[in-house]
Amino acid sequence: MPTPYRHTSPVPRKSATGLVAAVYEQMASDFLLADGPLMSLSSAPDILAATWALTRESEIAGPAPRVNTELVAVAVSRVNRCSYCIDAHTALAHATGEHDLAEAVRGGETPADPR
Repeated sequence: MPTPYRHTSPVPRKSATGLVAAVYEQMASDFLLADGPLMSLSSAPDILAATWALTRESEIAGPAPRVNTELVAVAVSRVNRCSYCIDAHTALAHATGEHDLAEAVRGGETPADPR
């Protein structure tokens, strides 16, 4: 069966043990995500757990306007140099109607609006 992963082999949910199994269980319990892109980190359980903790906390801490979360994702994607993620999150920021903000953050600018 083809896999979307080219440079890693995620631990399948049925084979997960220890910390990886615990993270997978929490993902499924809290957000109904039995699998997903974070699985690509499963070969490094500590990184998987830390990434999941940050992702989970951002959702649990309270609602934020969608444009804000997408702009943060664009900025993080720029730092990570992931052109796919930059494009995806910029498109989602555009979908909120904040076109100038989306392009400003995509270009590495700091928005004038402090939010």
